[in-house]
Amino acid sequence: PEAASLCAQHADDEQKSDLSDIARNYYELACSYSGIESEQIELTKLDNEFHQAISRYCGNSFLRMIIQITEASSEELNMRNFYEKAAGAGEDKKQFASDHLKLAKAISKGDADSARKLMEEHLTSIREAIS
Repeated sequence: PEAASLCAQHADDEQKSDLSDIARNYYELACSYSGIESEQIELTKLDNEFHQAISRYCGNSFLRMIIQITEASSEELNMRNFYEKAAGAGEDKKQFASDHLKLAKAISKGDADSARKLMEEHLTSIREAIS
């Protein structure tokens, strides 16, 4: 959550645009998600790109390092979750995609408090989806 808050404070216009593009691409793919493995791979890639971009643009090298380590582990977890919960995965992806769009909007507006709150909610949704 802190990285999202910092990103809202430090990201420049180009970086904010990059985040919005990644979120939009993720959303479009999630909305047309049919459950095939190639889509899951692309969704996982876009999800990781989004979170990595937040870590790059937050202006805090320690948080960036921690997020990169966490994201490396999450790619495997995302694929495992796909195989274990394929039937309900589409709805989870749509929720995560919607979260990303809201986060990108808050960051683009420079709204650090909303970005922090939205990231907390997003991480809670992820925890609930994989438990």
